[in-house]
Amino acid sequence: MSIRAAQLRDITAIYRVLCSVIAEQEFLMSQQKPELPMFTRFIEANLKRGNPVWIAQEGQRTVGWCDVYPRGSDVQRHVGRVGMGVAAESRGKGYGKAMLAATIESSWQAGFTRLELEVFTTNRSAIALYTSMGFVKEGLHRRVRKDSRGYRDTYTMAFLKPES
Repeated sequence: MSIRAAQLRDITAIYRVLCSVIAEQEFLMSQQKPELPMFTRFIEANLKRGNPVWIAQEGQRTVGWCDVYPRGSDVQRHVGRVGMGVAAESRGKGYGKAMLAATIESSWQAGFTRLELEVFTTNRSAIALYTSMGFVKEGLHRRVRKDSRGYRDTYTMAFLKPES
């Protein structure tokens, strides 16, 4: 298992993992993959600003990512939105936990003091991971996504930087 900070050369590999997770239609809000140029600009901007972007690798193959980007307004730049995913065949091996731990630590170093994420209420393994790492449920959002199976609910979860 290898976890490291992402570099520009990793963008296409991260994109492949993202698209594979989106294709499952189970874990991410997105139902359609983003266009590669738009995704590239997003990751490039995060890396340029020093926002955390981590990847997990099995050998030379990228199998997961975890990133944090700030909310849009100046008064909320201390709030980081967490996004992550692990390729189906690599789940349950500790990649998510390792990436999230690295992302949390580097987020505090980057100046974030609050991390938040949204997770489907049916994604019990992710909820257990986030809870084990210090995230707490802050809200239930009903009927957030509608797909072929009907409506899906999400939890908002957050983790505040411990006071020193």
